[in-house]
Amino acid sequence: MFAAKAEAATEATSELVPPSQYVLFEAAPLTGSWMLQGTATREFYATWEQHGRVNGLPLLGEFDAEAASDKLPYMIIHRVHRRSSPAFELVYAGGEVSTIMGMNRKPRMLEPGPDAVNTNDVHARLMDVTLNEHPHFCVKTLGWQGRDMTKYEVLLLPFGEAGFNGVVAVMSVLSFSSNFDPKLWHSPAD
Repeated sequence: MFAAKAEAATEATSELVPPSQYVLFEAAPLTGSWMLQGTATREFYATWEQHGRVNGLPLLGEFDAEAASDKLPYMIIHRVHRRSSPAFELVYAGGEVSTIMGMNRKPRMLEPGPDAVNTNDVHARLMDVTLNEHPHFCVKTLGWQGRDMTKYEVLLLPFGEAGFNGVVAVMSVLSFSSNFDPKLWHSPAD
C-alpha cells in the first residue's frame, strides 16, 4: 500500500537536499499524508486539509485552538510580516516542544545569521512555505555524542486570512518517536 503511494508522491514532490546531518528526509511540497507517521502530524494535516479556504489557503480565523488542544504542546506558530522579503515572528511555542528543543518561548522575531545554524534552517523552511504556499515536511534526529537518540517529524502548514493575499501565519507541529519506520519516508527506488 505505501509503496504505490510513495512512488506516486515522490514523483510529484521535489525533495530538498538535507541541510545538515540531522535532517533525514525532506519533502516540499508535501502532497499527501502517506508518509506522516506521528499522530500529531497526521491529525493536524487532516484538519488543515478540511479548513475553509481563501485564495487556496486555509483560513487562520477558522483554526480552533480548543479542538487542537492536545497538539498545542507540540506546536510552534510564526506570524508572517510582509516586507520586501517576508519576516517571521515566533508568537507561540508549546511547552513540550520548548522543553525538548531547549527553546525560549518568548515572542520574538526570527533572526537568521552566520552563527545561527538552527535558526537559518527554520527560516529556510518558513520561506519555502510562505513563498510557495504549500505544506513542508521533514524528518530530523536529535543526537547525542554522535548517536541518534530520537527522530521527529516537523510539518509546517501555511494559513491565509480573508482580505490578505498570501500566507499570514505558519503553524508547525512536531511528532517525536524513536520507533519511526524510515522506509515510509522514501520511495522503493531509494
